[in-house]
Amino acid sequence: MSRPVFDKLVDHPDFIDRTKYGQTAPNPAVATRQIMAEILELEEVLVIDAVYNTAAEGAAESNSFIGGLSAALFYRPKKRRPDDSSAGYVFTGRA
Repeated sequence: MSRPVFDKLVDHPDFIDRTKYGQTAPNPAVATRQIMAEILELEEVLVIDAVYNTAAEGAAESNSFIGGLSAALFYRPKKRRPDDSSAGYVFTGRA
């Protein structure tokens, strides 16, 4: 998911509500990537932190996150086999 989406979700009351019972005075409830993955029953949550300059050439720099306001859910099997469906396979030919 993009950084803006993660930042919005990490402060969402539903995520904070599920983590608040583990908080202590010096450590407030925080929805980390790991906690978010556990709540969503995922192995991991990845956040796109990359930015790019959207300004016209020669204009003042105007950076935006590459992911925009989006998130995607992909399946990746633990063991890779050629006949399995998965996101992110890269096929290369051999000479």
